[in-house]
Amino acid sequence: MAHRSYVVLVEKSDVETVRRVRDDIERIGFAVEQSIPEIGTLIGSLDESQIEALRMTSGVTEVSVEDTITLNPPEGDGPF
Repeated sequence: MAHRSYVVLVEKSDVETVRRVRDDIERIGFAVEQSIPEIGTLIGSLDESQIEALRMTSGVTEVSVEDTITLNPPEGDGPF
């Protein structure tokens, strides 16, 4: 299976809870790329075969696929 990028929301946005959840999900193979404890969010990647284990981890309230958005440069001589 392929690795995908995910956004994980943690039940509480305190440093200790986010750290505990981070440790737990890293044990199942989640590679944390960014941790934002102030809003209870972890961003990283995981093999798709492990998604159910990620969702079932204590303290995880939501898991969503992280989408990448690419913007083309503006055309013309405008200020943007």
